[in-house]
Amino acid sequence: MTAANVVVAITTYSLSHTDARENANKAGARIASMPSFLADMFYPKGPMAADYRKVAKESEKIANLITEANEARIKSSAGTNLTLTVKGRNGKTDAGIYTKDGSWGNLPAGEAYCTPVEGTANGKVVVEKGWYPDLDNKMILTFENGEVTHINGGGEVGDKFRELLALGKQEKPYHSRRNLAELGIGTNPYARRPENILEAEKIRGTVHVAIGDNFHMGGAVKADMHEDFIIPHANLTIDDKLVMRNGKLNI
Repeated sequence: MTAANVVVAITTYSLSHTDARENANKAGARIASMPSFLADMFYPKGPMAADYRKVAKESEKIANLITEANEARIKSSAGTNLTLTVKGRNGKTDAGIYTKDGSWGNLPAGEAYCTPVEGTANGKVVVEKGWYPDLDNKMILTFENGEVTHINGGGEVGDKFRELLALGKQEKPYHSRRNLAELGIGTNPYARRPENILEAEKIRGTVHVAIGDNFHMGGAVKADMHEDFIIPHANLTIDDKLVMRNGKLNI
């Protein structure tokens, strides 16, 4: 990829959070990371048909709120209740416009995001049935001091993550898969699929969090995994401003 001008990465596993992607960007490549991309994402009213200039404008508004904020809180009727610190962390956007050398992001795109301060996330995230591939019942992730400490439910998907995170065992500092790595807000009005993570995290009016690596997004934890979980119908408060109520953006 370092020898390319443009990389279209339609892959099974995302290359976004890897040294390979970062080194290619440093060499000047423009990269569209597209794990699990589906052809009908190009269809009329599909997520690739969004006006990315409008998506960029709204995403930038949210990113600016994050940059100026100290704390964020996510709640949902399903039981999510998570607080995290964003003080000193810049809000960023992924809006599908990769015209400059060294730029990168997803296609389809549409989100504002940041890397929360490591060690600050506390509470629970409830991943609802159907909002993660093959998830047939809800999965509850409990965070304490920035890391997952318990996973309840989730069936086979829950078992997979209980094994991957090796809960209760010691991990190297700043290399933890359990790290709360990302806070993201979807801004693509044509994104709809809840079971496809690439698209689901872009759904306008959803919030997502990720665990694992945030080093390749400007954070401090370099892990061998980055996994996103989407929260629909969320309430998002940034400092004292209710930015989203029950999945409706208010900016």
